[in-house]
Amino acid sequence: MTGIAEKHHTTVSSVILTWIVQSGNGVAVKSKSIERVSENFKVPYTIQKLNLKLLLFFQSTTLQLTDEEMVKIKELDLSTPYVEDRGWEVV
Repeated sequence: MTGIAEKHHTTVSSVILTWIVQSGNGVAVKSKSIERVSENFKVPYTIQKLNLKLLLFFQSTTLQLTDEEMVKIKELDLSTPYVEDRGWEVV
């Protein structure tokens, strides 16, 4: 994950969000940090026209993972905990 993030000059969390969206799944993100909220808009979400006006406050660039990167992430060992989950608090 770190290697893919470094290649795209982004964060691991952006890679994860992009993989989820490119896999055809929805994702709900939460953050108290303006920087994180802005970072989350780099993920290529499909946006309804009605909601587009709400997003004009953010400048976004779109991250696109290659097919090879998508497969590499999908093949990660799911039995290995990569983060410690405490509900909304991620350590």
